[in-house]
Parts: sequence; C-alpha cells; structure tokens
Amino acid sequence: MRKVKKTKTSKPFSFHTFLHRVWISFWILIILCFLGFNIWGYYSGFWAKKWDQLTTNVQSGLKDAGFTLNEVLITGRNRTPITDVCRIFDIPEESCLGLNVPKGRVITTFDIQQIQESFKNLPWVKDVVVRRQLPDILYIDLVEKKPIALWQTNKKYYPLDEQGNPINAICPECSEYLLLVVGNNAPKQTPHLIEVLEKHESIYNRIQSVKWVDNRRWDLYIDDINNGKKVLLPDLDLEESLDRLEELQKSKHVLDRQIELLDLRFDDRIIIKADGKEAITSLKKGDK
Repeated sequence: MRKVKKTKTSKPFSFHTFLHRVWISFWILIILCFLGFNIWGYYSGFWAKKWDQLTTNVQSGLKDAGFTLNEVLITGRNRTPITDVCRIFDIPEESCLGLNVPKGRVITTFDIQQIQESFKNLPWVKDVVVRRQLPDILYIDLVEKKPIALWQTNKKYYPLDEQGNPINAICPECSEYLLLVVGNNAPKQTPHLIEVLEKHESIYNRIQSVKWVDNRRWDLYIDDINNGKKVLLPDLDLEESLDRLEELQKSKHVLDRQIELLDLRFDDRIIIKADGKEAITSLKKGDK
C-alpha cells in the first residue's frame, strides 16, 4: 500500500508572537546603542570631559562651603627635617621654613593614604597617622624612631633604632650622647647589649665604645676610645660577666686603676694588663 507523504503546514499568523519579537529586537537595539554610545564617549574623551566638569563643580561647591585647607598641624616631629615634609607637599624650598602649604586647595582632594606612605618612607619615621579635621585642618601625627647607638662602618656613622636597624640619616648630635658601636653584624646584637648595660648604670656611663668581635662577643672601651681601658667579655653569659665587672669595681676599684686591659673571658681567672705586662688573678665568679 502506498504511503502518503505528509506536508508541513504553516502556522497561522500570531499577533502576540509578532509583538514579542519586535519587543526583543527593540531592547537589543537599545542595548547596542547604549554600548556604542559609551564606547564612543570613552574613546572620544566625552566622558572624561564630563567627569572633569563634575569634579570642578563639586570642588567649587566645597570651596564655597569653606572646605579648603587652612592649616597643617604636625606633632611628634623632632628629627625629621622640615625639608622632607615640604617635599611631600611639593612646597618650594623658599617657602619651606614656615611649611607654607598652598592654601585654598579643597581639603578632600588630599590623598591621605599617599601622604601616609610618603611619610613612612622617611628615614626617621616609625609610624604616622594623617587625618582631616573638616572643614580646613590637616593633622599629621608622627612617631619617630628612637636611636639607641651609633654604628660606625666604612668610615660612616649610622644611628641604630630600637630593633638594631641602621637609620639612613644624618644625626650630628648623636655622637655626643650615643654609644659608639663597631663591628660587622654588630647592629643586630646591639639592642640586647643596651638592655643589659642599662642594668649596670655605673659601668654603662663610663663606656665610650663597644666592638663586636668575631661575630660572637663584645669588647668594651672604658673612659676613652683610644687610650682608655679595654674590657674583654666572654662569648656567653653577657649579663653575668657585667655583674662580675660591676662587683670588681665595687670591691677592687679595678676600673680606677692604671690598667690597659681587663680580660673576663675565663671562669677561673682574670687577666689584667698594665704597662705592657700581664698579671693573672685566680678570682672566680662570685668572689669579692
């Protein structure tokens, strides 16, 4: 029996379907126009001009409302040169002495984060907080590093902070009151030495310089760097050896005598050198 081939019949026209397709096409066209306009605005600079215009209008409004910089107050600045501060604010050298930050600039235009980072990069600055006090004051609170010693290396001098890190800054007055430290790798050992010396004030006050020897122990130079008394400390038991030296000074006044060298590196004896000759005493730790 022959099979009858079925033919497709077209669907009847639906006005609802037509409107749906027109509606989708309309929104596709709107989206394409929107994207095209924004791409054109970006590459032609249209949006940049509009943004600049908006920014200008906002700043003008803030100026009229009194939100302009009138004063910069800095606290905690002792060693940080004023010229370093002026460079952060792009102040000319001739106007630097009075920290004459250009007035009239809208205070909200200052990048607080950038200013803080710039201050943190200064040699003497340990920490800083920059904040606005609206409408017209900029506060800068500095915490500066505290120098604990002066490290001499390669004929140069570097103040050391409380962690033993060299501070890359000039400090003319530091040589007048800071302990002079010499020796490779001495900076990292210095905070512990200072901490122990502060417990032996009578000895500490007479030390002019110290030297880190063979990356393992200290030599002390008493009263005078070149012609004073040299005290050799042992590798270990730094605090105990200084206790021993302090006791010797109290009982024997050993540092007040005409000696050149005092060797405390041994547990069972002390070597004293005077006038080019050495004397050995059997004085032990704890003996008076």
